[in-house]
Amino acid sequence: IPAVLCDGESVNLTAATNAGQASVVWLNNGNPVGAGLVFNVAPPVGITEYTCIVTDLATGCETSSLVFVTVNALPTLDVIGTNDLCLGNTYTLLGDGAASYVWTLLQGNADAAVNGNQLTIRPLSTETIVVGLQGTDVLGCVNSIQETFNVNGAQFDGSIAISATRTSVCPLDNQVLLTAQCLNGCNFTAGQFTWTDGMGNLVGLGTQTLNVFPTQTTTYFLTAFVNNQCAAMASITASVDAR
Repeated sequence: IPAVLCDGESVNLTAATNAGQASVVWLNNGNPVGAGLVFNVAPPVGITEYTCIVTDLATGCETSSLVFVTVNALPTLDVIGTNDLCLGNTYTLLGDGAASYVWTLLQGNADAAVNGNQLTIRPLSTETIVVGLQGTDVLGCVNSIQETFNVNGAQFDGSIAISATRTSVCPLDNQVLLTAQCLNGCNFTAGQFTWTDGMGNLVGLGTQTLNVFPTQTTTYFLTAFVNNQCAAMASITASVDAR
């Protein structure tokens, strides 16, 4: 019998006999559960007792012996960490319930790095991420689980706004100062500001304020991280009076 038998595994029990011809019956709790010199069993978790009865067909003599099979439970694994991720943020997930771990990125687009029971992950798109975790306990028993993570992109959720010194300018006097505002007591994450125009061109990066000089009516977009959580978006339009 193997030194370690894990839940779901089977083992061959072999009867020892010197009889030339013999009948072998295997019992569990007094009930026949198998026959033959070799009996394959997959016991439940715990200790299971089997009785082997060997009958010498030449003499009719019987001998019996007991065998105890111990089966260990598989490790109960868990992934500790939030299941709602933000695009571009970095998270550390913790594996729990085993002695050693193997992480696998099964689905999604993300940077990932492994350090023992820790998986550091940074989503690169809003595609759902599925992570596999395999854990082995000190007895050598192995279990596997999967964990699914939603990835949230920047949203117009009303948590931020853009103020402007003016929203209508003349062609020869077109400077506008834009300022990012955090509403309802929220806090910006320092340096995490991205400004673009209506064509998707980058016009500012890393600053809470931005001077722009529109030559035609232009909508400006701000993406900023709030309370170290997901990015929020806001927009404002500056028009140019051609008169």
